[in-house]
Amino acid sequence: MLVGLAILGLILALALGNLGPWLLAARRTDSEAAFWRSVEPAQLILAELTAGAFDTDAQFSLTATHARFRALAPTLSPSPLFVDLHIEDRRQDKDRGQNGGHVVLLLATSARPTPSILLNGERPLRLRRSSARALVVEAQSNGTWVPLLAAPMPADAPLRCDFDFIARTCR
Repeated sequence: MLVGLAILGLILALALGNLGPWLLAARRTDSEAAFWRSVEPAQLILAELTAGAFDTDAQFSLTATHARFRALAPTLSPSPLFVDLHIEDRRQDKDRGQNGGHVVLLLATSARPTPSILLNGERPLRLRRSSARALVVEAQSNGTWVPLLAAPMPADAPLRCDFDFIARTCR
């Protein structure tokens, strides 16, 4: 009986000992996801997209929960793409027992049409365009709207794209 318990103990030790790396990988994945849904990376991504925005007077549409514009972002696509930013309030989903419970800022482009979560938080968000020609994401705090992200749109001009086959982008 003691030999059987010893063998069972060794089997359990081997089985549970192999779970350690899986648990560490799960924690690392969760922390990486939290990082990529924080403000600093969202600011970098939004700034890159708005820096390449062009012809914003003709192609730019904006509401409090949705922004759509054209941009040239060589890291995402060699040709100009449409950028869609959309705010979804998923806090009601939590009350129904579904996944969610947050307000999210989603990003989709014509190069990657499946929306990705750019920001994930508890506070209501809204989009607006500042007088300094910047796209601003604001969060509600104590009944007032506070700027959370601001990304200037400096290249506001019509684009004439001469495709360069070597650089694989417009010039």
